Amino acid sequence: MQTIETFRTKRLVAERLGADHLDELRRMNRDPQVMATLGGVRPDGETERYLRDNLGHWERYGFGIWAFRDGTDGSFVARAGLRHTRVGGNDEVELAYALRAEYWGRGLATELAVAAVAVGFERLGLQEIVCFTLPANLASRRVMEKAGFEYERDVVHAELPHVLYRITASGWEGNARHSRPLAFDPRFSTLVSLIPDEIRPQLTGLTGAVSYSTSRSDSVFRLVGEWEGDVYLKVLGVNGAEFNSLRDEAVRLEWLSSRLPVPKVVASGSRGGYEFLLTKSVSGVPANDRSAGWNRQEVASLVGRALRIFHSVPIADCPFRHPVVGPTSKADEVLVHGDYCLTNVLFDADGCHYLDVGEAGVGDRYIDIVAGIWSLRHNYGKGSVGNLLNEYGLKTLDRGKLTAYWRWWNSL
Repeated sequence: MQTIETFRTKRLVAERLGADHLDELRRMNRDPQVMATLGGVRPDGETERYLRDNLGHWERYGFGIWAFRDGTDGSFVARAGLRHTRVGGNDEVELAYALRAEYWGRGLATELAVAAVAVGFERLGLQEIVCFTLPANLASRRVMEKAGFEYERDVVHAELPHVLYRITASGWEGNARHSRPLAFDPRFSTLVSLIPDEIRPQLTGLTGAVSYSTSRSDSVFRLVGEWEGDVYLKVLGVNGAEFNSLRDEAVRLEWLSSRLPVPKVVASGSRGGYEFLLTKSVSGVPANDRSAGWNRQEVASLVGRALRIFHSVPIADCPFRHPVVGPTSKADEVLVHGDYCLTNVLFDADGCHYLDVGEAGVGDRYIDIVAGIWSLRHNYGKGSVGNLLNEYGLKTLDRGKLTAYWRWWNSL
């Protein structure tokens, strides 16, 4: 097996990882934005250990992690490469990568991923390469898919759920241009003929559909294609639907779009007993995602602060009411989210983003407070409710309302 210490891509130069890269690795591993889905900020001692391990990998196997620099000015852009690991109960060679945050959104992750895989198959003679990430890390999953990887199965790695992708040498050879369409989820294929005319033109260039489970609609699909960013298609069977319709959610999203950070509506419509809602993706990590490295107190504070922001929207001109009827007072009437679970509030460096607002409307603040407390306990265990309430700004709890809405929530 030959040793490939350096190579070039269209915009990057790869060089074998060495001791002289330590300072650049330290800076990258201290960045909470970069490390949000990589186990959290890494102390310098761990970075030094990481470097030693990867230098040893190069000595043992003749390949490993490369440092990628900007081909124009030489700036450090990323660390990425191929290395032996154990995942899903098997010894594998994985593609690993991490980019400095200022280089995100330029297609560089896909560029270096494709190049590293090409080196692995065409110059190192590897037969298979895997790649894995957290289920919620949609940006990384899209990089894998665009590089030719296909989803294989869910696994547990480092005591956290991950999704495992794989590409084989034969699959790579059969995809010389690296433009193979993604597999379409069978559930999506059965609905294609029903997609309404309002949405169909927006899907020109569609290359794949991946489904996500949800309790609020029959199906949610992440759609990827020849366009900027991802979009999401929610599909709801309207016969006997338990929740508000997607038509209602689309109207709420439009009203909220100038008031709060919510997904942008692309199009909506209905056909054949189904409602469809197409939205742009939003950035951020869900509050229930432990990979961000937050502790319980930090999550509680973030969730309380985000709820205070949501409830601060003026309601004088709000045309919607939350459907739940319960004890309330004028002082406690706010714009409620309606399903304020940790999965529905995302955080990034710019703040928070809100999902699943189909039941948003004027209602009692305790509807969301109870949902937030329940979801915090469900995901992180008991404790830290005080952090949530302190950040929210509620000094005294109305125990009667808390009990009433807690019973309502548990009845769902």
